[in-house]
Amino acid sequence: MKKALWILSAMFFLSSVAWAGSPGVTFLLRSGQKVSFAFTQKPVIAVSNSELSVSVAGVQRVSYAYADVQRVFLSDDVASGIAPVQADPSQQNVTFTWQDGVLRVLGLNPNEQVRVFGLDGKLALSGQAQADGTLQLSFSSIPKGVYVVRTQGGLSYKLFNK
Repeated sequence: MKKALWILSAMFFLSSVAWAGSPGVTFLLRSGQKVSFAFTQKPVIAVSNSELSVSVAGVQRVSYAYADVQRVFLSDDVASGIAPVQADPSQQNVTFTWQDGVLRVLGLNPNEQVRVFGLDGKLALSGQAQADGTLQLSFSSIPKGVYVVRTQGGLSYKLFNK
């Protein structure tokens, strides 16, 4: 009974809060698992005899068996776990071209390092951009396979050396 009263009061609180930031809800499950959800709109929590469900804009997003939920937390600042990607402005014009076993990279900064890694994480090739920002790497000396090319500025490119 206490749990139902607490959840109903949480629902009242949820409906009366003017959301700022990233509104969200966290479920602490009886298994010890903590599950959080951030929403761009105000979520609605519904309680029935057998389940708790969270809906946003009338669409049910998640539900849990009522018996599996230990606590519900509401917050204005739930982290989504997704950090925004910030591109290095100097890397916006970098292009990769793959032809006949040769990788050509254009638009690099002068003397910028480029490294090629195998899927095992080992360095397979490396090179340095010329003064005009170009680089050519021949893959003829390394085994066939999948490689990840990474620029010093943080760009990555995956290719398959056939």
